[in-house]
Amino acid sequence: PLRLPQQLDLIGILLPDSGPAANAAQAIRQGIIAAHFNARSNVRLQFYDVQTDNNANSNNVISQYDKAVADGANIVIGPLDKTSVELLAAHDTLTIPVLALNRINEDIEQNNFFQFALAPEDDARNQAEYANKMGYKRAIVLSPRSDWGDRVAEAFTNEWRDSGGQLVTRAKYDEAENDYSHILTPILGVDSSVQRYQNLRRTLGKSLEFEPRRRQDVDFLFMVGRPLKARQLLTQLRFHRSGKLPILATSHAYGGEANAQQDIDLNGLIFTDIPWMFTEQSQQDPAYTAVRRQASGDVGSFIRLAALGVDAYRMIPFLTAMSGSEDEKYNGATGILTINEQGQIERTMSFATIRNGLIEPLNIE
Repeated sequence: PLRLPQQLDLIGILLPDSGPAANAAQAIRQGIIAAHFNARSNVRLQFYDVQTDNNANSNNVISQYDKAVADGANIVIGPLDKTSVELLAAHDTLTIPVLALNRINEDIEQNNFFQFALAPEDDARNQAEYANKMGYKRAIVLSPRSDWGDRVAEAFTNEWRDSGGQLVTRAKYDEAENDYSHILTPILGVDSSVQRYQNLRRTLGKSLEFEPRRRQDVDFLFMVGRPLKARQLLTQLRFHRSGKLPILATSHAYGGEANAQQDIDLNGLIFTDIPWMFTEQSQQDPAYTAVRRQASGDVGSFIRLAALGVDAYRMIPFLTAMSGSEDEKYNGATGILTINEQGQIERTMSFATIRNGLIEPLNIE
């Protein structure tokens, strides 16, 4: 079992200073520092630059881990990119525990190697559970044609089928396009409604009062999309008579900053997000205020990643208990956290909807 000293002296943090993951690393770093400052703790933080290279030979993650151990670290947070996480997971002697900031699919033999990420699989699992609670049985899945889109859609589909749900249809859209009628009318079944009307009119030889309606054999649509596409798709779904069909999405659909004018298009959307996205939870946390001041660029992503850093730092004292039981929960900035048998940290998030263009918590019993 995991053993951590009661009193930590040093936390080693393995994050890249440059390269493709540098922006994400910067947000996580801000979160760790904010949580540390807020904790007024005597533990020291030491940062180690992991040069991420997809070529395993020139990756320095092992030497940086060894350096942290030599410096007297009790635990390391990181690394962040997949290659480095895989390399460290395969390292023979992990003398101190690792809280990696990514999730990899391999089975890991190490009992002191944890994986903590904002994995889209968590969103997907939460949404499948929600659909079940609502008594839904039949789903349409709509996702972008991309590796990321496939990953989220498959995570949801697997979870949904495992829980006994059915997939009526699965469609993909191209993020470069702006008009999605050719995809939306067939999946909503509106064109077959028009077809029936035309057949009937031919048979009867006169025109009838006609209102095209969507298919009635689906309970909800699960949509994967980032904010701009989510707004376009929702507007067009309404135009194509989606009517009262519940539309569920992951946290990626929401930009993370109050913008009622633009998010009015997301009205009625049901999505999962981290507790920090909701005013009540975030305003009680001094670390949030510090992070919010630093946030730039894509604010939603910045805050979610900073929250990951905050939780990684704050969870350390609870790791021993959590790794011993899947029932031990930690209420974090990124969700309610538990550790599964693979050492992966799973997140149960909060549900939200958009009303009058603004995020609102959805209480689900």
